[in-house]
Amino acid sequence: MEAKGTKRVPVVNGLFYPDKPDELNSIVEKYVNDVNREEMFKLIKKQTNLDPRITAPIVLIAPHAGYMFSGRVQAFSYALISGMQFDTVVVMGTAHQKEFDGISVNTDSEYEIPTGSIKVDMDFVEELLKYDEISTVEEAHLQEHSVEVQLPFIKYVLPDARIVPVLFGKQYLSTAEKLYSALVAAVKKLPKNYIFVVSSDLSHYHNYIEAKALDETLIDHLKSMNEREFYECIKAKKCEACCYGGIITAMLLAKDFGIGKSVVLKYMDSGVATGDRRRVVGYLSAAMY
Repeated sequence: MEAKGTKRVPVVNGLFYPDKPDELNSIVEKYVNDVNREEMFKLIKKQTNLDPRITAPIVLIAPHAGYMFSGRVQAFSYALISGMQFDTVVVMGTAHQKEFDGISVNTDSEYEIPTGSIKVDMDFVEELLKYDEISTVEEAHLQEHSVEVQLPFIKYVLPDARIVPVLFGKQYLSTAEKLYSALVAAVKKLPKNYIFVVSSDLSHYHNYIEAKALDETLIDHLKSMNEREFYECIKAKKCEACCYGGIITAMLLAKDFGIGKSVVLKYMDSGVATGDRRRVVGYLSAAMY
């Protein structure tokens, strides 16, 4: 696909993360370096029987709130892949600002952030746009933060990687399954080193006890890796995640490309940062193999 030569400028810099390059790089570096990787590796090996130094994850799940709230959790996913090599990062988020049906893939040729620019893998974008329910809804990407807040971490740990920015509109099991099929076909047609990132927060604005119960239910479903049961849980409002469609897609990808196992790397709620436990948001960092 020929790049149209347009850049997507940041819209939540100075709000969700620092606007100054040195400050942004410093905080991302600190969060990543604060993660105890040895303990994380032990946890992964215990739950998967894989050596995480050798075997790369298929999928990462990371939160997308302001860094002061969720950056320390978000860093666990990126600390896991620090030092690894990936050509393209497919970032799946949800459209908070624009309602639409299906999936939208942005066709801007690169994304600007304070610490530099990240090119979009236009060949992969072109492959996705061949499928029904996948299109470009430009308005959905203009003010959306769910992909953008992942980019400073991606730029830090994978400075040469390209991205594919994907947004869910209305989320259904069938939509997630169709995206999964399109992603698998694109990967097989364009063989490279890929990793998939699901940008999602968990429960929203419940008190600490209610949020903990909802998020523990979601984590149980992550461990079982049954996408249909997880979808039913979401629909029954027994658990919450703003990009649950991406999590379903991720489960399918891990079963296809990996061994179909997940590991929770870190969980926290916003009350830890704010001190207010009356209305919290749940944050999760996880990996799928």
